[in-house]
Amino acid sequence: SIPIKQWLAEEFRGLVDHYLNSARISAQGIFSADRIEQLIAEHLANKANHSHRLWALIMFQAWFDRWFEGTTA
Repeated sequence: SIPIKQWLAEEFRGLVDHYLNSARISAQGIFSADRIEQLIAEHLANKANHSHRLWALIMFQAWFDRWFEGTTA
Protein backbone atom coordinates (compact mmCIF):
# COMPACT_ATOMS: atom_id res chain seq x y z
CA SER A 1 0.00 0.00 0.00
CA ILE A 2 1.02 3.61 -0.37
CA PRO A 3 2.08 5.56 2.78
CA ILE A 4 -0.77 8.08 2.82
CA LYS A 5 -0.69 8.28 6.62
CA GLN A 6 2.93 9.39 6.63
CA TRP A 7 2.55 11.67 3.61
CA LEU A 8 -0.32 13.62 5.17
CA ALA A 9 1.74 14.22 8.29
CA GLU A 10 4.92 15.12 6.41
CA GLU A 11 5.33 15.63 2.65
CA PHE A 12 1.68 16.52 1.94
CA ARG A 13 1.06 18.50 5.12
CA GLY A 14 0.78 21.63 2.98
CA LEU A 15 -2.19 20.09 1.16
CA VAL A 16 -3.89 19.41 4.47
CA ASP A 17 -3.31 22.99 5.59
CA HIS A 18 -4.41 24.47 2.26
CA TYR A 19 -7.51 22.44 1.50
CA LEU A 20 -8.75 21.61 4.99
CA ASN A 21 -8.20 24.81 6.93
CA SER A 22 -11.10 25.87 9.15
CA ALA A 23 -11.80 29.19 7.47
CA ARG A 24 -12.11 27.57 4.06
CA ILE A 25 -14.28 24.69 5.30
CA SER A 26 -16.55 27.01 7.30
CA ALA A 27 -17.00 29.45 4.41
CA GLN A 28 -17.83 26.62 2.03
CA GLY A 29 -20.51 25.26 4.38
CA ILE A 30 -20.47 21.67 3.14
CA PHE A 31 -18.51 19.92 5.89
CA SER A 32 -18.08 20.49 9.62
CA ALA A 33 -14.87 22.43 10.21
CA ASP A 34 -14.80 21.26 13.83
CA ARG A 35 -15.00 17.62 12.82
CA ILE A 36 -12.29 17.99 10.19
CA GLU A 37 -10.04 19.74 12.73
CA GLN A 38 -10.64 16.81 15.08
CA LEU A 39 -9.74 14.29 12.37
CA ILE A 40 -6.54 16.18 11.54
CA ALA A 41 -5.53 16.52 15.20
CA GLU A 42 -6.11 12.83 15.90
CA HIS A 43 -4.24 11.85 12.75
CA LEU A 44 -1.20 14.06 13.47
CA ALA A 45 -1.06 12.90 17.10
CA ASN A 46 -1.14 9.24 15.97
CA LYS A 47 -4.32 8.67 17.96
CA ALA A 48 -6.13 7.40 14.85
CA ASN A 49 -5.40 6.79 11.21
CA HIS A 50 -7.77 9.04 9.28
CA SER A 51 -5.56 9.09 6.20
CA HIS A 52 -8.12 7.77 3.72
CA ARG A 53 -10.86 10.07 4.98
CA LEU A 54 -8.54 13.11 4.95
CA TRP A 55 -7.25 12.23 1.48
CA ALA A 56 -10.83 11.95 0.20
CA LEU A 57 -11.63 15.39 1.69
CA ILE A 58 -8.53 16.91 0.08
CA MET A 59 -9.45 15.43 -3.30
CA PHE A 60 -13.03 16.68 -2.94
CA GLN A 61 -11.77 20.18 -2.17
CA ALA A 62 -9.41 20.13 -5.16
CA TRP A 63 -12.27 18.91 -7.37
CA PHE A 64 -14.59 21.59 -5.95
CA ASP A 65 -12.00 24.29 -6.65
CA ARG A 66 -11.58 23.11 -10.22
CA TRP A 67 -15.24 22.72 -11.15
CA PHE A 68 -17.07 25.22 -8.92
CA GLU A 69 -14.51 27.90 -8.14
CA GLY A 70 -12.58 27.75 -11.42
CA THR A 71 -9.21 27.53 -9.67
CA THR A 72 -6.46 24.92 -9.58
CA ALA A 73 -3.64 24.41 -7.10
